[in-house]
Amino acid sequence: MIALDDVERYVSTGLLSGEIASKIFERTEDVLSDSIRRVERASGIPYPPSRISPYLLVLMYSNDVTYEVNVYARTLVKPSDTAGVEFHMEFTAPLVLYASRDSMDAIVAHELTHYLMLAKKFYSYSVTNEPITATTFEAGELDMEMTIDPETIFRRRSRFLRLLREKFQDGFKDEAFERRVERRWLRRGLPVIRTKAEENVVRIPVEDIARFSLDRKVAEKIEAYDQR
Repeated sequence: MIALDDVERYVSTGLLSGEIASKIFERTEDVLSDSIRRVERASGIPYPPSRISPYLLVLMYSNDVTYEVNVYARTLVKPSDTAGVEFHMEFTAPLVLYASRDSMDAIVAHELTHYLMLAKKFYSYSVTNEPITATTFEAGELDMEMTIDPETIFRRRSRFLRLLREKFQDGFKDEAFERRVERRWLRRGLPVIRTKAEENVVRIPVEDIARFSLDRKVAEKIEAYDQR
């Protein structure tokens, strides 16, 4: 199940046309849902709940100069009364509309590696009481260190490993897709949310992390990873 209520809300407030929303609904079912099913079959892991954001997310980084990075998908986490911590995947409307099937498969698989690495951190603490150095993390973190090794998830000759190598050599790269986003979304003045990278965090209380519970198949995959 992929939540589309945010898209419907943007239509009702006039921020997005019904025509564009219809295309998002269609591509969500025909492309994104299919990608999620393929990743689940290839990994043996149930995919977290997902939702569509009706905008392009842009993270702004400031150092000596300010630069912007488009974020097409991310793994989000928040405290949960029932499970301690809960995850959901956020996929942006431009990704759903303009990504090829290969790029969609690569991004869906890549987000699974983010999810598993974060789940591993929380699970390790809740099972072994390993110390956690902070109660915050960047929900939109793009650093490859925040991913679990995909070779522990997918079979050696899986097409998902090939796609991840091709599309994520140094961050996500698909020039044809990015040109479509520029031409069909940005130039048309469709919704964009800009946020400073340092503000893109969520605070998870340690007591919630201590109550964290996982789906059995996900826990088994993490335990197998730890025993390598």
